[in-house]
Amino acid sequence: MRNNIHAYTAPGSSYPEYLSVNENEDGTVEITIRSLPTPFGQCGETASIKLSAEEFAKFAYYAYAFSCKNGVVGE
Repeated sequence: MRNNIHAYTAPGSSYPEYLSVNENEDGTVEITIRSLPTPFGQCGETASIKLSAEEFAKFAYYAYAFSCKNGVVGE
């Protein structure tokens, strides 16, 4: 069973872009994204990546630091 950590879906289209972050049963974290719909109204491209818990923790640390420092990390 997967556990959703965070999700975002953009408003306003039949095939909105989205971001989904989920913890898998094996402890990995999978991030899935979909791009904007095509100019012809079709679903955008989708991609995903699996990270170990340690890799995701590092990513989350830097994402949090980025948000707390208005985009400046490492000062």
